[in-house]
Amino acid sequence: MANRIEFINLSYPSQGSSSTLRRRAYSHAARVNHARVKLARESTSQINDKEPHAPSTEEIKAGTTTEAKEVPVLLPEPIDPLTSSRRDPFGCFVRPLSQLEHYLFDHYANVVTTQYDSQCVILRDTSFHHHQLRTSWIQMAISYVGLLHYALQFSCNNIGESHHFVQYAALATQYKILCISAIKEAVGARDCSVRDPVVATIISLALDELRTGNITASRQHVRALAKMVQFSGGLQSLGMDGLLKHIFEKLAYDMGLLVDDETSPSTLMDFVNQGGINMSSAFGSAATY
Repeated sequence: MANRIEFINLSYPSQGSSSTLRRRAYSHAARVNHARVKLARESTSQINDKEPHAPSTEEIKAGTTTEAKEVPVLLPEPIDPLTSSRRDPFGCFVRPLSQLEHYLFDHYANVVTTQYDSQCVILRDTSFHHHQLRTSWIQMAISYVGLLHYALQFSCNNIGESHHFVQYAALATQYKILCISAIKEAVGARDCSVRDPVVATIISLALDELRTGNITASRQHVRALAKMVQFSGGLQSLGMDGLLKHIFEKLAYDMGLLVDDETSPSTLMDFVNQGGINMSSAFGSAATY
């Protein structure tokens, strides 16, 4: 709305005050204010109504290079927006979340993680770890951006498959790129403070590839993780009261990595257990991300 000065006659000098003229002035001011609010609302709506798009080839390639790059994530509307009581009033997440991301994380915490013991072939017989798995994974996803992006990716896949929403599949791809970029950044920086969250994120990626039937990619994740664990002091050095060690061992065993290596049946586990290099070399250049 163009800026302009409007002159409003409240009364003529000879008439004195007039309630009718005052009402007309107030009514005019209300109409002008309403028009301004409506225009601002329409401008905001036009920005928010942009359609999400699938990531381009250039964006996907950007996520696979050795240098982490920002990938724009265009968000569809949440299926069922959360009330304020189910969002993050204290800003606990490692980065601010949008309304849709709050919805996706809530879905991950209250739906996805409750299905781990029934739908994951690796975790199906680990019910004694199930509560610890839920609470630990959720806490790490709040504090580590790589696992946070994985959680958002998994929720997108879960919702997309359940409701047949194509835009969620495209969004899941973008979150996966951000997840892998975060792992690369942590490995490159040799940041030991996020070792357990990084290990948990790689385990999650391996389990996700296994769930979708991509055995080759899942094995690649586990082999890279074995090298990373070796440089961080071996399996016994992993945290979460043995949970990470337990899941890694099950992955290696159930996927046949202890019987199909070229050198000997126990090559992978021996390779990991004989580690013990100082924690300052925790990540080194061993991982293949």
